[in-house]
Amino acid sequence: MRSAPGWAAAVLLLAAALAPAGCAGKDPPRFRAESPAGSGNWVDAGAEPAWVAAPPRKAGTLRFVAENRSNLHGIVFGRGAPSAEAEAVAAVRSRVAPAAGEEAAAAAAAAVPGALALLETACREEILSRDLVPGNTLCTGWALWELDLAKVAAAVPEADRAKARAALER
Repeated sequence: MRSAPGWAAAVLLLAAALAPAGCAGKDPPRFRAESPAGSGNWVDAGAEPAWVAAPPRKAGTLRFVAENRSNLHGIVFGRGAPSAEAEAVAAVRSRVAPAAGEEAAAAAAAAVPGALALLETACREEILSRDLVPGNTLCTGWALWELDLAKVAAAVPEADRAKARAALER
């Protein structure tokens, strides 16, 4: 049986051996994408998708990237992809109200939930610390959403529909 000082020396030796590994630098982040979006099937992506910084344009639509962060992937995506609904409603209201009035803007905004489609989801997972403490990891999740402007404009009273559609297309 070892004495207490012997155990202390062994612990110090082990700590000294592991210290360089813990101080060698941060692990690179891991990028993953859900394929297809909403499926729960996550695959390595290699890098942050280009659409995170610059959503691709498509005629007749508005595209939004929603972001959510937590220390756990399951929290970021636990209730589905981060939502862009509030951002889409605000964008629709801000475009339609000046061109076609508040009533048209309210009608268009009410149509947003049924006109919003999830296109892509991805995440960056990082180890911030090797310490076994809450918050030692960070997951940043992104979701690319597309708003069908024809569906939104169709909800606007006919007298204001053309003005609303033109405002949405800008």
